[in-house]
Amino acid sequence: MLNNTKVSFRLYAGFAAVLVLMSVISFMSLRNIGSLSGDLDNMVHDKFPKTVWANEVNESINTIARSMRNIALVTDPRAVDEELARIEENRKIILDNLGKLKEGITSDKGKELMADIYSKRERYVAGQDKYLALIKADKKAEAVSFLLEEVRATQRAYTGAVSALVDFQSDLMSKSGEEAKRQAENAATVILVLSVGAFLLSLGVAFWIARSITRPLNQAATVAGQVAVGDLNFTLDISGQDETAEVLRAIGAIQNSLKALVGDAGMLVNAAVNGKLATRADATKHQGEYRKIVEGVNQTLDAVIG
Repeated sequence: MLNNTKVSFRLYAGFAAVLVLMSVISFMSLRNIGSLSGDLDNMVHDKFPKTVWANEVNESINTIARSMRNIALVTDPRAVDEELARIEENRKIILDNLGKLKEGITSDKGKELMADIYSKRERYVAGQDKYLALIKADKKAEAVSFLLEEVRATQRAYTGAVSALVDFQSDLMSKSGEEAKRQAENAATVILVLSVGAFLLSLGVAFWIARSITRPLNQAATVAGQVAVGDLNFTLDISGQDETAEVLRAIGAIQNSLKALVGDAGMLVNAAVNGKLATRADATKHQGEYRKIVEGVNQTLDAVIG
């Protein structure tokens, strides 16, 4: 089958095979890179911001706690007003971040943690309001006692709930990072395997094409050397319909023509030795210059013998 195709077709086919392999490698590389990019995008634009928002909630809770403590310590009304303003500011920050978290979290576990945060926050804010009401009523001693005995406990529960969400999001980030790492390793493995496979297959295709061309050409070179020294006793192994087969068939035709020429020359020599001087070779069996040679020999014999 191989010898029935033209050499040019084999070369084009080999080049096309290499291009196909390169295309496959490119496709697989892009697919794996796309998957890796998706994991990284999810980690950077989804899980990481949620972790930041949750941490900001805890920071604001701690800021509010410090302001509540400071209110119990300071006596300057302006200082008290500053701490109250700081509390309101951080409450807004908390509500803003909790709103973004509630909107962005879609997993059942995440929703469960958010529900717990809102529940703990409700009790904590109620304690805050009661504490601030006692401060405004100038019941500082009672307010401090309430802060230490009641508010602090609800604050710990509140920050604990937020910390649980932080841990949950951090764990998701860690898993995303591991998945991204796995995707990168898989991509590297796939690309390496495909590259090695492409290299080996390219070598195989190159060897296949080269062997299909050089083998008959080597045979042609060998028999041409034999013809050059007058050795016509060889057998050609010809198969297929490609250019190299045509070359071998042409050499075979040369072999037959030379054998016929040598045969007629031998026949004339033997006839002359046996005294059969009227014997002539049949020039019509030959073509081209070979025919001219035979005709020339016949004419020479005619001229000499008369």
